[in-house]
Amino acid sequence: MKESIQYWWLLAVLSACGGTESMSAVNLWHEGAGSREHLPVEYDTLWSWGALTDTILAAPGHVTGTPSGGVVWVDFQTQRVHSLDASGRLSWSWGAIGQGPGEVRDVRALTVAPSGEVILVDSGNGRLFVLGEDGVTLNEARLEKPAYVDGIAVLGRDRYLLSTDSNPPWMIVDGNGELIARVDAPWDGFDRMTFLQWNGDVTRWKDGVWVFGFGYGNGWFVLGDDGTSRSYPYVEHTDFPPVVRQRSRNGIRVRTVTSLLSRPMSSAKSLSVVGDTLVVLFGGEAGSVLDKYDLSTGAYLYSHGVARSVTKMTARGDGTYAVIDYKDLFPTVAVLRARADEDR
Repeated sequence: MKESIQYWWLLAVLSACGGTESMSAVNLWHEGAGSREHLPVEYDTLWSWGALTDTILAAPGHVTGTPSGGVVWVDFQTQRVHSLDASGRLSWSWGAIGQGPGEVRDVRALTVAPSGEVILVDSGNGRLFVLGEDGVTLNEARLEKPAYVDGIAVLGRDRYLLSTDSNPPWMIVDGNGELIARVDAPWDGFDRMTFLQWNGDVTRWKDGVWVFGFGYGNGWFVLGDDGTSRSYPYVEHTDFPPVVRQRSRNGIRVRTVTSLLSRPMSSAKSLSVVGDTLVVLFGGEAGSVLDKYDLSTGAYLYSHGVARSVTKMTARGDGTYAVIDYKDLFPTVAVLRARADEDR
């Protein structure tokens, strides 16, 4: 009842400023895939970087593993990319804020190719970068169709899937930034949502096949170049967040602002793939938990507990996880090893 009162109070305020429109999406699934089966697990910290003694970390995000056992992440505040080796030692740092060659303004999407190159998109300047394993720039290309990009997956050699805030939400580009194809949304619910509602994460499964998982809704997709399109519910149900559009007129100009009515409950904070298993860092009622699914069938497998302060993670395939942890307000990047049978 309290949330309903706040909702109508907000609409009344917005109506005084101009026209308003409330929007609520239809759920992809109306319930979860079942109940969680928790596999008891404890973690050993192999190494960590950050906290009080660090002078590099500010707002780390999009942590991902490298083929050599290291970790790469981008710092959203400083716009620097950092790489740590398998022992947790800093290997290299890259990036400078600006608009000139080799400079970036808004990097929110980063991944590592199976061959080891680091791929990132700078939405502020509309550029695609490819970095070598040593942090040297191998390629810098202007995107033919610039967009706000918050996710990237490597589909194959010189082919990248970009997750954007437009509809359809995905496009495939080559290493020169040229558009190869736009990927239509596989569910008509996308047409009834705003970009704030279809927020989510993408990750590579195998050549030409990727996974998208809603960050604020109940479901994930397996999508492919060959037209593959399958959808499955998370084990725990979460609703898409309601939004409101406010339209105000200033002379002859009409301004539209789309915003969430309240802080949404997160579902997938991040996705990663190990073999044929999808690993989801899930928010929901628990705060943070690792849920695992069979990518071939969509079946839920089991879950691991994880600290609520973990905001991003990637499963590395050897029983270890690279995580970003905001415990005690000081961010750390760490690699944890689970004391559990990963192949049960």
